[in-house]
Amino acid sequence: MSTAINRIIEFLKNNKFVFLCVFLFLFQALKYFLFRNTGISKIEGDGHYYVESIENLINLGQYQLNSNFSGRMPGFLPIYYPLRLLFSKQIALLLGSFVQIACYCISVVFFGYTIKRHVSKSISAILVIVFLGLTDYISIYAFGYYTETLATACMLTGISFLLIGIKRQTTSPFFLSGLFIAWLVFLRPFMIVYFIFIIFFIIFIISFNTFKRKMLCILLFSLCFLFFDSIWVIRNYINEKKIIPLQSSVYGGMNYPKTYLKIVDFTKQFGGVFLEWHPGSEGAWFATDKYLKTYNFTRPSDKIFPEYIFNDTINLDHLVQLRNFYWLSSDTSLDSNTRQNYASLFIQGLDEHISYIQQNKKQVCYIYAPLILIWKFIYQPYTYYQPIGEDNRNIQLLFKGFFYLINAFVILGGFFSYLYFFFGVIMRKMTKEFSLLIFVPGFLIVLFPLYKGTVEYRYLVLAFPFFSVYISVLLSKWKTVMEKIKFRRRN
Repeated sequence: MSTAINRIIEFLKNNKFVFLCVFLFLFQALKYFLFRNTGISKIEGDGHYYVESIENLINLGQYQLNSNFSGRMPGFLPIYYPLRLLFSKQIALLLGSFVQIACYCISVVFFGYTIKRHVSKSISAILVIVFLGLTDYISIYAFGYYTETLATACMLTGISFLLIGIKRQTTSPFFLSGLFIAWLVFLRPFMIVYFIFIIFFIIFIISFNTFKRKMLCILLFSLCFLFFDSIWVIRNYINEKKIIPLQSSVYGGMNYPKTYLKIVDFTKQFGGVFLEWHPGSEGAWFATDKYLKTYNFTRPSDKIFPEYIFNDTINLDHLVQLRNFYWLSSDTSLDSNTRQNYASLFIQGLDEHISYIQQNKKQVCYIYAPLILIWKFIYQPYTYYQPIGEDNRNIQLLFKGFFYLINAFVILGGFFSYLYFFFGVIMRKMTKEFSLLIFVPGFLIVLFPLYKGTVEYRYLVLAFPFFSVYISVLLSKWKTVMEKIKFRRRN
């Protein structure tokens, strides 16, 4: 037994890649056992949609939930489906979570070494691996079957193969890159924009020996997505008689009432947060007492709204009255016509507030509000998703504090360094390959806080790896600068 253990230890010493992957996996797995009494593996929200859709595929023969056939793309199918065929639901869910963690850890080490070798030698691969491997900001979502963990793994692996193909001028890495980026799109459909960006990047930025070779690389990169998405489109057309290349709606199969969508529009005008599951948000102010009690939230005070969005008639008292209409519009004890009347009154009244802000507070609406939303997106409670249980409370607090420091350092530091690298690419002070690492954070900021008016924190997850790269570059450059200063002092 001891001989076998010694051989394993010797193998890990001689294989740094494997050693790092195993170490990171054990660290991330430890987190589950430390925090499992806090409900981190509870399947709800988006996770419920993915899991139950696959359950219906197994039990009913159709990938769907509540007769919605294309609400979510089947990105979890390759992970959960084969496990579910072999094991019970509970065991399959647990194994699937650890498979996601394993995929993520491998992708982190692969990505770290790839950018070190193929982007810039000034980048510390170890720093990138440390930031990504020891944070829980990404891996925490594997246990609740949100797509962020697996999507990040696919993105990092796809980018790594793409960088290898660009540097070596070989074709096979483009196919592998396309495979993982296609999987990324099936997990996070809005990343189709990144898929398209990469195609334009290959066409206009990367040089090849011949035009024919460039076209071959583009074809190989696109092949997997075109193949699998064609199957998805045909399947959707058979079931719904519509051409649906990604998913049926931007809300992922969720049928939000018009009243709720009107709150989204209203809060966006002044930089508010419509997410009712965020404690202390404007969305929580609108939520019903039953909802707040379910999640043990305290209703935010009326002072949550800035005074400058009101006047003598479009005021807070009017907004309180509209909130009562909002509650009555979903009161099942009332008949449907009465509920609809209250919904109409609510929408009409909130439209008056929106119109007032847009017409009389243009500076707030078009300048301050976007900046406020961007800041709320970046400056967030960096471990809000990690509750503390009664058991192991002290050690949980210790780990949570550790995670908070890493997350805050990488996100805040990465965000403020983003402009430096963004303009560095524009001014051509960065390599062509580095420009591939600039697109995603800016795209996420434009899409969510600016366009959709949402600051849901997990939407920033896909930017975290790039922030870690920016921080690693700056720290590496700082080390070089300090060494030069010490050298000059000695001489």
